[in-house]
Amino acid sequence: MPNENQMSYPTSVVFAIVLFTSIVTVHSLHYASSRYLEPIYGNVFPYYYLNEATMLVFILALTIVSGGKALQRRNTSYYKALDKTLNAASLLLALSPLTMDTLFVFSSRWGPLWGPHFTQLPVLYGTTFLLGISCAISGMQWLVSQRKQLKVIPPMLSLFLAYLTCNMFQAHLFSRSSCQIILLNSATLGVSGALLSIFMLRSNSGNAEVVTIYRNLIPQAIVAMTIIYIFTKSPHCGYNLEREQVVPNTQWVILDKVESMTGWVEVVEETGRMNMRVMRSGHSLLGGRFRDTGESIFQTFHLLEAVNVFDRPKSNDKSIRALQIGLGCGIATNALLSQGIDVDVVELDPAVYHMASNYFDLMQPSSVYLESGRTLLERCNRSSYDFILHDIFTGGSVAPGMFSREVLELVKHCLKDNGILAMIFEQAWI
Repeated sequence: MPNENQMSYPTSVVFAIVLFTSIVTVHSLHYASSRYLEPIYGNVFPYYYLNEATMLVFILALTIVSGGKALQRRNTSYYKALDKTLNAASLLLALSPLTMDTLFVFSSRWGPLWGPHFTQLPVLYGTTFLLGISCAISGMQWLVSQRKQLKVIPPMLSLFLAYLTCNMFQAHLFSRSSCQIILLNSATLGVSGALLSIFMLRSNSGNAEVVTIYRNLIPQAIVAMTIIYIFTKSPHCGYNLEREQVVPNTQWVILDKVESMTGWVEVVEETGRMNMRVMRSGHSLLGGRFRDTGESIFQTFHLLEAVNVFDRPKSNDKSIRALQIGLGCGIATNALLSQGIDVDVVELDPAVYHMASNYFDLMQPSSVYLESGRTLLERCNRSSYDFILHDIFTGGSVAPGMFSREVLELVKHCLKDNGILAMIFEQAWI
């Protein structure tokens, strides 16, 4: 076995890779696993006490390892413990789409509050516990491998900068579907486990035989085959995403679905007694209409279009312009356009706009801005609009900042002197 000086540098590198991989995985999995639950539990309940529960599990794992007697054991024991921990976490993540799909059957029995947490037990919480053990072992051994105090500072600083880099690029990572993020994390842990296995063999026996190396990489091969199977066969991720699905034993049909920046956006249709088509994000209905009449299933949207019937002080400007903040399925927008009013639409989620265009016969607005409503308000010219329709309430999640006094001041700036603001809001958010 090599002496300590020979092991110091490679040991530090391997432990640093494992530590960084574990931290990044917990960070991104915290987001992805909750997003995966949204079609079943909505976009509110999966996040109740999620941070507290995840942190508690992670601290529990750190405490168990740090307070034990494992720190007095030989380095080889750490390698084996890390190897088993990474392999278990990687396999757990690879199987998690199947695991969660199986546990979804019990959602009605567990309820909206406890259901997400019970579903997360073998996924987020189980993986977080294993990665907490991984962080404790690799982090402490990494620091132990640094012989002088001055040598501890550069690697610690490097890890901190690497973590900040992860946060900077998380927007790109999170643009992928939640299932793909979970599988990507599984693959990353598998690669880290493979590097650790190879290094462990080299440290123990010098030039290990190829057959021995392959035998130790069997767990990573199992994980890889599992990922390929899930990616190609699961109806919720990969290239096999089934957009149109018939809900068993019901008269509901999912016409289209996509995981976008605001969650799972779906268009579903009921062909029975109600005979309607709706768009939803999570468990929040963004709008809908009856299939036979084309009327909105919510009378609220007809109230929005009533802004044009109010008496207003006369103006020399004969053109009438409206701004719709939050498109939904486009009921109010179509009504104003059909009255000859120029309508600009600002919608944060591109998926909502495309769903409204493809499934709800959205007429072509004068302009479409796929961005935050506040961003558009901040740059609009004074007295630009006769009407502003403010509707971003989705029944579950909403941006409270869009109901602030500052936003209302911006709305006033954009409205003409005789302009009208129509706003849908829930009292609890104001």
